Amino acid sequence: MNPTAPIRPFRGLLTDVRSVAGRQLGACAALTFAGALAEGAGLLMLLPMLSLLSNRHGRVAERLGAILPPRLLLPAILVLFLLVMATRAAILLARDRSVARLENAYDVSLRLRVAVTLADRGWPAAALLGQAGMQNLLASAIPRSVTAVHYAIQMATAAFLLAVQLLLAAWLSWPLALAAIAILALGIPWLIALTRLGEASGEQMASGQHESTRAAYEFHAALKVALAQGSVADFIDAYHAQLVSLAGHYFGFASAMARSRATHSVGAAVAGVLIVGTGYALAIELPRLIALLILFSRMSGPAQGLQQSLGSLASYLPSFTQIKVALGELSPLHALAPPAAPLEWQSIAAAGLSLDRGEGGGLAPVDFALARGEWLALSGPSGAGKTTLIDIVAGLHRPTAGTLSIDGTSLDEGCSKAWHASLSYVCQQETPFEPTIRAALGDWPDERCWDALALAGLAEIIRATPAGLDTLLSERGARLSGGERQRLLIARALLRDPALLILDEATAALDVASERALVERLRAARPGMAVLLVAHRAESLGLCDRTLAIDGGGMAA
Repeated sequence: MNPTAPIRPFRGLLTDVRSVAGRQLGACAALTFAGALAEGAGLLMLLPMLSLLSNRHGRVAERLGAILPPRLLLPAILVLFLLVMATRAAILLARDRSVARLENAYDVSLRLRVAVTLADRGWPAAALLGQAGMQNLLASAIPRSVTAVHYAIQMATAAFLLAVQLLLAAWLSWPLALAAIAILALGIPWLIALTRLGEASGEQMASGQHESTRAAYEFHAALKVALAQGSVADFIDAYHAQLVSLAGHYFGFASAMARSRATHSVGAAVAGVLIVGTGYALAIELPRLIALLILFSRMSGPAQGLQQSLGSLASYLPSFTQIKVALGELSPLHALAPPAAPLEWQSIAAAGLSLDRGEGGGLAPVDFALARGEWLALSGPSGAGKTTLIDIVAGLHRPTAGTLSIDGTSLDEGCSKAWHASLSYVCQQETPFEPTIRAALGDWPDERCWDALALAGLAEIIRATPAGLDTLLSERGARLSGGERQRLLIARALLRDPALLILDEATAALDVASERALVERLRAARPGMAVLLVAHRAESLGLCDRTLAIDGGGMAA
């Protein structure tokens, strides 16, 4: 493995952070360096204290002695030491706050840019990534990338601190400083090996996290099936195998880091003995030797921190690379275009509309027409292309052949934004992610919300709850039944006052009588609204004006 392999993704991460943080990154670096200087100044203040205590006056004590009586020398040096340490504490507080702001800002920016990138690429890119892939980016790859930034900052902090301490050691005794540098250089091969291991472990963990996220995404439904059919043991065994595999990657890297800490601890003790022995051989005065010993002992922390942070950084960098592989270059944050005015249309016509996916599952040529106020049902077996057809109508996919015309104008000829504003789309798998009924419906007046809920047949149920519109939905709308969730989503769609309502199996969880009552209310309240309804039940198809049967990706009479 190339020892410089982590450098390229690190440069990419640093460039990305710089583009987000800007001057904040420079301020953070300046505070980090100032903190290292303050730490060094605090250690340097030990020398005059030790000199006075050993009845040897150093330069600081001599200069203070010229203006202060002897009895006040030690109190003055102690006060000066406290001032230096208070300044150090203030600088470190400012540094830590700056680092926290930087990390939080980068986390928010990275999440938003991933969302904007997915929106800019359109539905085909999002569909290719898939639900589990998207969940992996949001729940694993992005947090691990932010953690990589955290370790990069820790590494820089340790490097600054170590550099300042080496400069102080050189000022106190350059031979011992050179000895310390030589000892630190002995750890470079181990540092390279740990970086390589971190990179390899990080790639395995990133891949394992992706698989674990997919499994977690499917866990809810899989557990339900396992409980229903009595196959819980097999289900747990399969899940256990995934956990063991992922835990193995974590354990391997954690063991290497533990060995590194143990080795470093022993090495620091040996280095301390060598430095004391060398200092004694060089006849360095006792106060300076004690100050050097304290200084070198303090170097152990930054040296170990540098080593550990570099290894951890190498293990987290593959997650940032994973984002780049999945999405390519991220879109910059930009102002979203204001909603367009809804398109006022009277008829939709499709001629030879088709989509070739290259691997099957597309749509063979389809012709149909739909007028305002008309209900058109789409029927056919699973995989026949019903959802593909309505996705083309909704502008989510571009057809590979054929045309979709709105009042005689092709949808591609500049009216797509207005077209999107004139329709609402409700699919079977959608679940509200907002915390309350009110939030799920959107920023509408209460009166309009209640009217939409009444049309969807949910108003009485919500009014019966103590919190009303502020009723908590729980995770993924779990407080509501499947049919109630579908009614809520239909109510949200109606609030847009769409000219076209697309329902992709969006009434499948309703019983036949409830579905009929819903359709009757919608037809009476919104006579000018056209509806495309994907359904399998004959009763559902019978509620529409016409049925377009799609068979094997094509159209059947």
